[in-house]
Amino acid sequence: MITSAREPIGVSGLLPENETKPTEGHIRVHHTSPGDSDFTYWLDQRHKYMQKMGWNLESEYDHYDDDPATKSILISDDKDKLIVGMRLTPINGYQSSLSWDMLKTAPHMQQEVVDSGSLDTESPVWDLTKLIQGDTRFSPELSQEAIGRLFGEGLQDSRVAGLDEPTWVFAITKPLFRLLSANGMHLRALSEGRISPDDRTESVFGYVRTIEDLRKSARSSIARTTIGVLSDV
Repeated sequence: MITSAREPIGVSGLLPENETKPTEGHIRVHHTSPGDSDFTYWLDQRHKYMQKMGWNLESEYDHYDDDPATKSILISDDKDKLIVGMRLTPINGYQSSLSWDMLKTAPHMQQEVVDSGSLDTESPVWDLTKLIQGDTRFSPELSQEAIGRLFGEGLQDSRVAGLDEPTWVFAITKPLFRLLSANGMHLRALSEGRISPDDRTESVFGYVRTIEDLRKSARSSIARTTIGVLSDV
């Protein structure tokens, strides 16, 4: 169970841990952790996505899943088919993240990140991992709403009382980075390339300064949905 205390932040629609609730636009928000009925489905969807991308992992389960501070968020349609999902884990600096570990086979990418100095920050850092799409096709409008809601719930979960706005670091595929950017999300890329010679596509390591970058994205439909979850942004 998550025990981190939070101050009220003027957010409407705050979901208690592990509760599923219908939202406008016929989407549902699921917060899940090991032991929940949704968690097995979440692992299965992650595994399917990894296979689709050609990433061979010994196990889809890792130590982030055992961390009680990890937030696993799924957005589904009203029939509980996954649209998008992601996981957020608080870390002690970006070099202790799993996203950073992914770059061990691409040291030139790690060096580009270090040389940038962009992540020398005092703000809390969260590792965004397992950002995946479900295997069902949905309308662009529903997909955009789902992504916005996903980011809004994630930002809501990662704003811990008494701390500045969180920074999220990530390593995602270049097509997904382009998709989010094309829909108006302000993401900051620090390095890109093939992490492994066998990868089917290039990846991007970067970060989001959450509140600051949402303001820069405010005209996009995804950002408007995200901001709608956070009534005080």
